[in-house]
Amino acid sequence: MPQPFTSLALLLHHPRADVELRHHHRVEHENRRRLHLHGAGSTDVWIEKIYCGPGHGISIGSLGGTTKEEAGVQNITVRSVVFSGTQNGVRIKTWGRPTNGFVKGVNFENIVMRDVQNPVVIDQNYCPGNKNCPGQSSGINISEVKFKNIRGSSATEVAVKLDCSPSNPCMGIGLKDINLSYQNMQTLSYCMGSLM
Repeated sequence: MPQPFTSLALLLHHPRADVELRHHHRVEHENRRRLHLHGAGSTDVWIEKIYCGPGHGISIGSLGGTTKEEAGVQNITVRSVVFSGTQNGVRIKTWGRPTNGFVKGVNFENIVMRDVQNPVVIDQNYCPGNKNCPGQSSGINISEVKFKNIRGSSATEVAVKLDCSPSNPCMGIGLKDINLSYQNMQTLSYCMGSLM
């Protein structure tokens, strides 16, 4: 099992081995178990043609949980991915703490969701158990994030949740051609603190 790390990485949990890919990789991989993307300090990451599920989905974060100063994450592309039965689809999450850092230039495109609990998420108020961050807001700047051509089904009524920091709103968030259903009905979206 790989040791914890601080750079943006892709872990492919496979029954035979764990694979860790860092920095400047074009990833083309079939995997039917779990996929998780996390950390700070990387740029120019390309992820394409992946099947993900069941598991957590793809997350950038958690950012801002351990230090006051985070290295930035930028130029991330996730495209042509299928999520099936995952907890999340595509997600960016930062702790609700006054940390410095950024997420910039992220593109999620041509994504298929199949019964995903939280298909599209930006969460800048992450604080499990309300410990060490209640009442605080994230200092991580999130900008230029695009969600394009995301379709399929959500396991919950709220399929798109943009919960940005009240003191540091998300900037330049784009949503185009989002077509998600919940039990054959239209889904809901939640947006707080985002400037599109």
